[in-house]
Amino acid sequence: MFESADDQLSRRMGVRPNSSRLVCYGIVISWTLWIFFRSLTIAIDIPTVHIDGAFQTASGLHRLDAGQFPGRDFFPYLGIGPLFVLFPLFEIGGATMAASVFAANCVTMLFSWAAIALIWHLIWRPQFAVVSFAISAVGLIVPQALFEFDSLPNCLKFAAEPGPSLRPLRSAAPYLIVWFYYCCIIRLPSQPLRFIAAGSAVGILLVWSNDYALSTACLFALWPLGDAYFNRTLRVGGVLLLVASATCTWFILLTTATHGNPIEMLRYNFQDVARDQWWMFGAYGEAARFFDPRDAPKLITGTNIRSFVVLLGATLVAAVTRRREHVLLVWIGVALFSGGVIASIGGHIGKYFFGFYCWAVATAGIGIMRLLWLAVQGRFALHTKALSWAALLALLGLSAGCAGAMWHEYRSTLTSARADSARFFIPELGGFLQTEWKSYIEKARTSTAKNEFEEYWGIWSATRRKNPAWKVDSAIHALGSKREQSKSLLHDADLIITTRNSNSPRWQPWCLSQDYWLYEDLLRGWDPDLLSPTTIVWKKRALPRAIESVQCKIGDDPVSVAVETPQPGYYEIKLEYQFQARGRQLLMARNYISYGSDEDGFASLDPHGTRAVFPLYARHAGTTLITFKVFGRSPAELRVTSCSASRITLEHDESLPMHDLVADDFFPTNAEWDHGISRIIPGFVVPKTRYFVNKYAVGSRIIIGNGETRTVTRTEMLLDAIIIQVDGDDLLQYARVGLPSRFQSTRGESTNP
Repeated sequence: MFESADDQLSRRMGVRPNSSRLVCYGIVISWTLWIFFRSLTIAIDIPTVHIDGAFQTASGLHRLDAGQFPGRDFFPYLGIGPLFVLFPLFEIGGATMAASVFAANCVTMLFSWAAIALIWHLIWRPQFAVVSFAISAVGLIVPQALFEFDSLPNCLKFAAEPGPSLRPLRSAAPYLIVWFYYCCIIRLPSQPLRFIAAGSAVGILLVWSNDYALSTACLFALWPLGDAYFNRTLRVGGVLLLVASATCTWFILLTTATHGNPIEMLRYNFQDVARDQWWMFGAYGEAARFFDPRDAPKLITGTNIRSFVVLLGATLVAAVTRRREHVLLVWIGVALFSGGVIASIGGHIGKYFFGFYCWAVATAGIGIMRLLWLAVQGRFALHTKALSWAALLALLGLSAGCAGAMWHEYRSTLTSARADSARFFIPELGGFLQTEWKSYIEKARTSTAKNEFEEYWGIWSATRRKNPAWKVDSAIHALGSKREQSKSLLHDADLIITTRNSNSPRWQPWCLSQDYWLYEDLLRGWDPDLLSPTTIVWKKRALPRAIESVQCKIGDDPVSVAVETPQPGYYEIKLEYQFQARGRQLLMARNYISYGSDEDGFASLDPHGTRAVFPLYARHAGTTLITFKVFGRSPAELRVTSCSASRITLEHDESLPMHDLVADDFFPTNAEWDHGISRIIPGFVVPKTRYFVNKYAVGSRIIIGNGETRTVTRTEMLLDAIIIQVDGDDLLQYARVGLPSRFQSTRGESTNP
């Protein structure tokens, strides 16, 4: 029980508590089954985009299953807490790739449900928590059970799927700690026990993750101290007791989780990651970056403004009512915003505030419902009992019906998968793949390679149930000292697997630029051996390729470099530079490759370094200029001291992000298109990447396949493609002009704009 009888929702509604509890338990059980079968349904088909977050999660879980420990054997970028929370369901599900997908989806939904239920509980204050769980399902789960997933508001979509980095689980920390505080800590009979329990909770939070958990732990430590202060019972001994219990719990848990290697885990999180992730990962524009305290206003923009309005309203209500529940509700909002701030300062501004936004929407919605109830309950006092029972029974019927429907959908989907000749079951993965993966799976099963490395831990490793020798789940997480350690292990590699550009034309070029430490020796001493729908398997050459050096000159102003490119293609650039700046700065060099986010053809360089090696794409023969740009709030000075360049001679187009060599199967052929050439208007279609957006801007002149020059008159942006319309009355004909991937732009032939 949480409140006195006067505050019990069931009694205010005229419903007998025991009876209503039984109905609510039925509702909760039904929705739990719905989540369970929904997660099983999602896990039937194995995800194939290996850069998806599902593989990042699975990598850590498979390492735990293999007896490895964070800090000692691997460094989970997602944090220790979420992995250990998922691990039991992962093991129950069979410790396969499908089990990882199932566990991530199931736990995400359950944690999000608990979060919304807590908001309901703090605002409505029912007698039993099960009431809050039963009724809050209406807002979170019912819309997903009845409507298309994509029609949900962003906040609900955020709460319903694991995403690329388990952010819903990481941002659940404030809700979990408030449930513990509200249900347990404040019920303890003595203040010393409350200090010990609160300190232990802080210690647990510190092991959870690096963003939301840190802010939550620091803010939560103030709760028992503030409570004691206002009750005039705060003593130095109480403070020391809280600090000691927090420190001991944190140290014991971290040491146990890392099998005696807490220092290595801390060094990775707060030295390697903290140093490199800020400059390495996009977005890179000034509007998305926190350089110094003067950028604080950037944090209060967009959806955050609406969320702050809700936070202000909740604060005013808490100030008037002085209820613990309302203060806790405000505290959750502050903790979520603080976690977003920490993540934004460490990364970039924007996507880390979905948890705060979700809290604001749920708080506003549930708060308005509470106000409406208070306004009308007197008018319907005689009918409250009947209406309440009718609502509960209707919800029970809906819940049971949806659970049964989801079970039927799971069985139907599984039966269809088994009968589908275009899919096949992989026992090692626990799910189904398209038959185009068969040869790849067989190759993985029969491989005798001892040292295997994947750019992103993916289907190959999951099938073989094998973890790489390096201690990160993907090349992009080899940050700080782990980068050189990982690179040194590649010398003993038997095979290396990288992303296939046709599968990820936006992000594979970014990986090539930012993780060139992986590609540097690969492009010289390895050959593609096998293509899967998403990856390339490389085998080592008997002899490395010859290096063809080209001329590289530093400009007169020492902030530009000119490379003589005798023919179009890829070149390797080595620079030594001196970069002097105060405060945070982003240093970027234009290599005409990265267009995934807002790079605009620039690669991010280490602002603390003195040497950089990166690829350059020359679209035309002649001179290619490498220019630099710096983002920051303080003056900075760049000086390039030396440069060298060599041509990358690789015979296989699939191995490099050839922007103008899109996979042929991208271009549609139907009633409207003929291999990507429009049958209706003079125009064609190309992938929607920043490269093509820039290349085919309105007014650009292009040379089509028959040598004719046309001008772009209009562009239409679709979800994954751009329709390019050109001048002239005559339609283009595929038989004469060929694929759009062969068209050339006449813009900036000598400098690769």
